[in-house]
Amino acid sequence: MHEDFYHQQMKMCEDFETKLNTECPQGTVPSKKVLIEFLGKFFPAKADERFDELVEALDEQCPGDGPIQWATLLEEDRQGDQGPFAEAMRDQDLQERQEYFEDIEEALLVCASKKDEPPPKELTAKEVRSALNAMDDGLTMGLGEKQLDRIMAVGYDKALSDVTYERCSTPPEVLDAEIVSVEKFVKRVLKMTIKRFEKSLRNGEERAVELKWSKKSLDDEDDVEDSDDQEPLRKFSREEVQQLADHFHEISKDTNGVVTRPQFIEAIEFVTHAGEHFAERLFRMFDETHDEQIQFEEFKMAMYVLCRGTAEERLTFVFQVYDGNGDGTITRDEMLLFLSMANKVVPKDIKRSRDDLKGLVDDAFAAMDLNLDGVLSLDECITCMKDSTWIPEMFDKI
Repeated sequence: MHEDFYHQQMKMCEDFETKLNTECPQGTVPSKKVLIEFLGKFFPAKADERFDELVEALDEQCPGDGPIQWATLLEEDRQGDQGPFAEAMRDQDLQERQEYFEDIEEALLVCASKKDEPPPKELTAKEVRSALNAMDDGLTMGLGEKQLDRIMAVGYDKALSDVTYERCSTPPEVLDAEIVSVEKFVKRVLKMTIKRFEKSLRNGEERAVELKWSKKSLDDEDDVEDSDDQEPLRKFSREEVQQLADHFHEISKDTNGVVTRPQFIEAIEFVTHAGEHFAERLFRMFDETHDEQIQFEEFKMAMYVLCRGTAEERLTFVFQVYDGNGDGTITRDEMLLFLSMANKVVPKDIKRSRDDLKGLVDDAFAAMDLNLDGVLSLDECITCMKDSTWIPEMFDKI
């Protein structure tokens, strides 16, 4: 299974449990009828045939009509296998997402084919919106309209593919006249977590055009855009995601599945010995929603940037940690402070003296302070990073 789909399915299961817990906070669904009604609301776009398959799997796993402990619906056995209901739900989710991505590609290719001969390779944002709205009526209202805004932002490279409504309810605007390559748009959107909001009216019809990208194995290397100034995307493997999840759930099992500020600061101080100030700054970077706690999605995305992000993404993240007062610049004192913290956690045989650290700071400012104003901006760091190898290495010390 492709890793992006695996991440998306994890989110689908988490959303399912969260919303079911909201409706049945005592942990028990009073009857199977109530659960089936919930399924209808949670999967409004599911075809009738697939919905019947889901109910049959539920009957197999939970015979009878009595109450159901909803936590048992998705639990795994010792071999890591789930019951018939969870397996059916995940398999259908994979199929439905793949079909939806194929619908998106078809809609854009058909739109292009109606313009000229041969069809153009690029479309305006107005044309893309119109094509997608015609493909899925659900994108014209409510949460569907918000999803379309996110699709446009990702497709036009104004937002990362992990954007969600919870993290970004108002994504960057895309103007009607902006142009995008159909191929790039589709390949960017393929990495998103999206869902259909209205039932498809295709009814098994053959596609009007031959698909080029969404039907390929999404493990192909060419689903990452080629660019001279862009590193290949190094994704977490399924096993790595599971390790992250296991570790996170272990430390958050007594705090309702979140990591609190005190927990995080205590753990960072214990692991790095770098001091509370460093842990406090790092917590702010992880806590994107600023609700004083870290959800698993926040934890996973921060770890992704630190471990798998591009050089520019990692530099941006670390820059924000260095920027102690949050004014968008780094002073010599701020850089020296965090280099000193990083120096505390390296092996004893490669620790640097304070004079050596000051020398690193002097070298950094000599290379990056392009306007000679005595502080470093993120743009200055990124500009110099492209012409230097030691600058990213220096920032990676943190």
